[in-house]
Amino acid sequence: MVTFIFVGLFAILLSDYRLNKEVPLRLWGLGVLFIFLALRYNYGNDYIAYSEMHSIIQQNGTQYPKDILYIILNRIIDNFQLLVAILSAFYIYSIYYLLKHTMPIKYWWLSLAMLLCNPYFFLVHLSTFRQTLALCFFIFAVVAGTKRKPIYYLVFIALAAMSHKSAVILLPSWFILKQSRLNRFEFVVCILIPFFILIYPELFESLVRLVFKYTGLNYGHYLGNERNSVRSIIISSIFYFILIFNVGKLDIKYLPYAKLALVGSILSLSTRFMPMITRIQMYYDIFYIVVFPIIVFHTRDKHIRNAVIFVIIAIYILRMYSFMNNPRWEPFTIYHTIFQEL
Repeated sequence: MVTFIFVGLFAILLSDYRLNKEVPLRLWGLGVLFIFLALRYNYGNDYIAYSEMHSIIQQNGTQYPKDILYIILNRIIDNFQLLVAILSAFYIYSIYYLLKHTMPIKYWWLSLAMLLCNPYFFLVHLSTFRQTLALCFFIFAVVAGTKRKPIYYLVFIALAAMSHKSAVILLPSWFILKQSRLNRFEFVVCILIPFFILIYPELFESLVRLVFKYTGLNYGHYLGNERNSVRSIIISSIFYFILIFNVGKLDIKYLPYAKLALVGSILSLSTRFMPMITRIQMYYDIFYIVVFPIIVFHTRDKHIRNAVIFVIIAIYILRMYSFMNNPRWEPFTIYHTIFQEL
């Protein structure tokens, strides 16, 4: 945990605008994050499981998920640690690509702070190999979608779905990537859906099961097995309200990312009843790191701006503390490198 905190703070520090006026030190910060990811060994919940999956695929076994692109990568790359390094490089480049195409350099530090301080972003991403690969392709698809390039969008969505089949559900996201403001009807819908989820959770769960059934996703048996805390829902609602009350104030070029983040915030409210909806929410939440820094730094009142930054970072630190004290996430508490196993 100490290693992660040190690496994270170092990366955030190097992304400070004042240090990047002449030399792009922010790239060195991303490089440090890459090294942290590439050298990890048995760090995170699923490392060993993916290592065993790699061995099975290399031995032409059949007991593994049928995500064709991930299988091809495992067949081509015979060293699992090399696969970890390549996937880590692609992840870091995807984050860089997203920030490069959306964020002024002076806001990068807050984007990275949000990425690193929320354990359900960076730390969970390093554990979910297949879905993180799909997430990276979705980032490229979204950037292509905002430029109204349908062929590129479809190609990247297809690659995402071949990395993790849950990504097939992302295809309709094309329709919310237009650089247009929410009309009155769309705004009312965004207000009513969370109330519908919270008032009629059983009906919403039935709809989710129906979607899972017709998209071939096998998450239905997870629904209802456990519930997220009320505190988690309250925290999620804070982000939802910040988004819904500021989406109309953003520059039009940020609206596609704000709409995606809004979808993520609405889905987060449903995790009180269906925790596995986070499998889909994960794809949309990453755009928080674009939208919230823009909202914060376009707030004219300095005191309100500082208060919002404090609230966001405080919430994420609280989540990190809760994360690290949850036995479920114990594999993240101690960082191991490949050198310790040589």
